[in-house]
Amino acid sequence: MTRNTAMAVYKLKLREQMNPGDVISFEGRALISRLIRMKSARSHVASLVNGPGDYRIRRLVIEADQGEVNTRWLSDKIKEYNGKIWWHPLRPELEEYRPAISAFLWAHIGTPYDYKDMLWNMFRRPATDPKAFYCSELEGAAFYYPPEKSKKFKALHGLPEKVMKQYRDSNKQVRLLLKGKALRPDEVVKLPFFLPEVRVL
Repeated sequence: MTRNTAMAVYKLKLREQMNPGDVISFEGRALISRLIRMKSARSHVASLVNGPGDYRIRRLVIEADQGEVNTRWLSDKIKEYNGKIWWHPLRPELEEYRPAISAFLWAHIGTPYDYKDMLWNMFRRPATDPKAFYCSELEGAAFYYPPEKSKKFKALHGLPEKVMKQYRDSNKQVRLLLKGKALRPDEVVKLPFFLPEVRVL
């Protein structure tokens, strides 16, 4: 798929279907992305959030990237990204939790990037730490973190524990979040919260 074709499909077909709480995943070709992909099939993840202005026209993502948690227009990511991009729509039964997922991400804008745990995650499983986030650590926490850690975060996670427990037995990634562990990028998209992925670029 060429970049021009991807932009046309995004603007004419996909954009209006995308909503806050949906996840965007990336498979990059740059050196750091290739290193991450030694342990993860995807190299980066971000989440769509409610944004300023007319949300019917543009889609905004929040991501941990370039030194901190920040915002980007999804169209700019598509125009500039060196690699592949997928959209992961949140399942309809989780619709009511979209605002909470978005609110968690907005509350952590400006949080420093977690370089240390991003590197450590290549070798071991770090605990989620709200003092700093790498991309999939942030996205996982937006869905859930253990209640005993709630005072350390600036907002509540998106999904209640009762919902998480429904998936616990069948999904390894849910069990990791219930234990307070940070996920890798490809583990975020393996969470059972999404409809089948859609290729964007």
